[in-house]
Amino acid sequence: MRAKRKSKIRKLVKAPKVFLEPVSARNSETGQDELYFVRDGQRIGKRGHPGTPQARTWIPLVEDVSFLDEFPDDGTPVFDGGEVQLMPEPKGVLFKN
Repeated sequence: MRAKRKSKIRKLVKAPKVFLEPVSARNSETGQDELYFVRDGQRIGKRGHPGTPQARTWIPLVEDVSFLDEFPDDGTPVFDGGEVQLMPEPKGVLFKN
């Protein structure tokens, strides 16, 4: 009689949903054009502004995130979780002062 083998239960790991979110100065909390890196609905990084020490780099907005300095020439972040897509900005004003 053979012993029953336990089947391995594999937990499915959901791939994170990532995209770039451009926000115009009109709709931005900072009053400047912004480009955010969003993972699973949370802004985890933003693009540095020209003329600042962070220009052409991604600035982490949460502690557990770091960005590599090796980006393609177009500035798209390298992300090992899948393709990064550009999310269009919603129409209308989002923030009222």
